Amino acid sequence: MPHQSMGGLRTSGERPWMFRSACRNLVAPSRRILAGLVLAALCAACARSATPVPPFEYRLDASRILQQDFVVRKAGLYAVSLSYTFDPELPRGRQVAWKFAGGTKAGAPLQVEITMVSQPTGRVVLQEIATRPTLDSWNARQLFSELAAVQLAPGNYHLHVAVDGSVAPAGVTLHCGVALAYRGK
Repeated sequence: MPHQSMGGLRTSGERPWMFRSACRNLVAPSRRILAGLVLAALCAACARSATPVPPFEYRLDASRILQQDFVVRKAGLYAVSLSYTFDPELPRGRQVAWKFAGGTKAGAPLQVEITMVSQPTGRVVLQEIATRPTLDSWNARQLFSELAAVQLAPGNYHLHVAVDGSVAPAGVTLHCGVALAYRGK
């Protein structure tokens, strides 16, 4: 009976177990490698999704302190902002928020301490105190005050924000976040 050679292995009917055994030895490691690569990709995706990427915004609780790790994927100028969120359905909701935020001139009766640290080096990339932040933009549900802007390279960062001063009136909640900074022409 003629035989075919496949990489030095005989595939004749005399020893079929040798061919199957050789194939199994070749396939098993490649499946393990493939499974390992898939698992590594899933772990990387989970790690990325667990740490926020700008833009993000978090409500400040009663302590009015925010501690947040985040990842920057694209270099650029990033802004740390404070927002005053209100319910537009409430009568005078916008007026109450505007009065507390101090409008575009007076500023809110707040002092906001901002520290941003590059991880894992521990290098402080931003340390600033914003006193009486003024409004610079708004939409139907929020008023915004840019507190600070900083040039960030891709990497991991830790943000610490502490707000001191008057308590927001009923119907107004404070949020703090990081986003690409907008600079007009």
